Amino acid sequence: MFTEATAVSQEARRTHGDLGIWRNDQVAPLRRVTEFLKTAGALAGVQLAHAGRKSSERRPWHGETPVDDEDEKLRNERPWQALGPTEEPYGVGWPAPTAMTQQDIWKVIDDFGHAAARSNDAGFDVIEVYAAHGFLLHQFYSPLCNSRNDAWGGSFENRIRLSLEVASSVRANWPQEKPLFFRISATDRIKGGWEINDSVALAKALKTRGVDVIDCSSGGIGGPHPPPHFPLGRAFQSDLSEVIRREANITSMAVGFIWEAENVIAPEGLCERVVKCCANSS
Repeated sequence: MFTEATAVSQEARRTHGDLGIWRNDQVAPLRRVTEFLKTAGALAGVQLAHAGRKSSERRPWHGETPVDDEDEKLRNERPWQALGPTEEPYGVGWPAPTAMTQQDIWKVIDDFGHAAARSNDAGFDVIEVYAAHGFLLHQFYSPLCNSRNDAWGGSFENRIRLSLEVASSVRANWPQEKPLFFRISATDRIKGGWEINDSVALAKALKTRGVDVIDCSSGGIGGPHPPPHFPLGRAFQSDLSEVIRREANITSMAVGFIWEAENVIAPEGLCERVVKCCANSS
């Protein structure tokens, strides 16, 4: 059982209601959750995330629009400055993020590493780095969003650099015997955007940084682009997972519209690895 996006810093939150793991005093409350899950026979997973230019957003039940003065008046919740690869906003009507400096980028890398160490202290069995759906790492690797002209943008190698450095930082602070997942948008589903062949190349590179599983979703980059076209249907992203598993020779998984358990096939070796993880952590 996974937590959803758990912020690696205060500014990394998407909303005021997001779970966080950027302070040591957040470890003990999360440990109560992981211990409860284990008494029920489940493994505990955590998604580590940075929302980037999607930060400072209202909770879903408040409209999923940018936090503004109304939120401060009604809920005493103030907006905060979002960060992104450039100053391009997430969408129409969204405030411009601050283009990240080299110092900002290294801080994010360190924040993921510190969050991984806290995740281990909190008793989590699996980490999943959330690099999909227009969150910060997706913002850096998608050509639709990252037009930087330094070492962190432009070419494919530069655009994936942040994802690779984050993976290395997490793995350096996470026990080798515990699985590390990496959730990506395997395609932007927009012409000129990130494509499945890019995901294969990224998956190969992530494998060398200690990533065990690629979790395949798609879309969500945002920005001034036409809406993506999703071929919605039963397990509609499983084909993306299959391509990455075959072409990158890495364990993969899919999400989305998986309605019947009998249609789900566990990737080879995944069940054994997770069971081993459970045994080692008990």
